[in-house]
Amino acid sequence: MALSAALLTAFYTPLSKTLSAYLPAILLGGIAYLGAGGGSGVIFLFRRFVFKVKGMEPLKEKKDWLYMGLVMLLDCFAVISFSFGLEGTSGQVSSLLAATELILTALIAFIFFHEKLRWPIWVGAALVSGSIICLALGGKGATSSPYRWLLILLSYLLWSIENNLTTQLSMKDPFEITFFKCMTSGLVTVIFGLCIGERSAAWGYISLDFLLGLIAVGFSIAILVVAEKNLGAGRSTAIYSSNPLIGVGLSMLIFKEAPNYTFYLALGLMGLGLIISVIEMLREDKEQKKKASVDSKD
Repeated sequence: MALSAALLTAFYTPLSKTLSAYLPAILLGGIAYLGAGGGSGVIFLFRRFVFKVKGMEPLKEKKDWLYMGLVMLLDCFAVISFSFGLEGTSGQVSSLLAATELILTALIAFIFFHEKLRWPIWVGAALVSGSIICLALGGKGATSSPYRWLLILLSYLLWSIENNLTTQLSMKDPFEITFFKCMTSGLVTVIFGLCIGERSAAWGYISLDFLLGLIAVGFSIAILVVAEKNLGAGRSTAIYSSNPLIGVGLSMLIFKEAPNYTFYLALGLMGLGLIISVIEMLREDKEQKKKASVDSKD
C-alpha cells in the first residue's frame, strides 16, 4: 500500500506540469490543494462522525492550534513557491527535487529539534547537495527559465520545516491536519492568484486539476496512513520515499525530453543519497522496535 501511495504522489508533479499549459500557475496549485483538502476532509468527517474511529485526538488545545497555524502558513508559502517554480522548470527536475524533502527534514530536525543524526544521513545530505550543484551547473538545460527550480527547492525546504512542526501533532488525527492545511493553502493560493490577475474559464482542466489534487495528494495520504498501521512507520516511509524517482521516470515517459548529462549525474547522486538515507531510517526503526520490545518485557 505504501508503494501505491508513492505512485499516486509521483504522478502529481508531471501531471501538474502537463496541466500548466492550460491553467495559470498559481490557480493550478491552489485548485489542486482544494481537491486534496476536499478528499482528506471527506475521509476526516466520515472517520470522526460516521465510523467514530477512536485512537486519534482532535485538535482542541491552544498549543495544537498554534502549531497548526504555523503549518498552514508554511504550506501557503510552499504551494505558491512550488507553483511559480513549476511554471519554468522541466518535469524531470521538478520530480527529482522532491527527494530533497527527506534529507532537509532530517537536517532541520537535527539543527532545531536536537535529534541525533548518524553518519549515513550526513553522507546522504552531501550527495543530495552534490545533486543540487549539478542542477545549478546545468543552467538552462534544467529549466526554461534559469534557476526557477530554486523556487521548487524553497518549497521543499518549507515543507521540511512543516514536517518537523507536524511531528508535534503526532497524536492528532492526520486527516484533520491534512484537511485544514490543504483547504487553507488552497483557498489562500487561489485568492492570491486571482489578486495578481490570473483567470481561467477552462472548467474541464480545472476539474482535472481538482481531481489530481484529490487523488495524488488527498487519497495518497489516506493510503499511507493505512500502510503505516500495517507495515509500521519506518518501512512505509522508506517505501514512500521512492516517489521522487518514480516521478522522474514518469516525467521522462510523458514529456519525452532528453535531459543533458548534468541531469543524469544529479539523478545518480540524488538516488544514491536517498537510498543511503532510507537504509539508515530502516535500521533506526528496527533498533527502536527492538529497544521498545526489551523495555516492555522489563
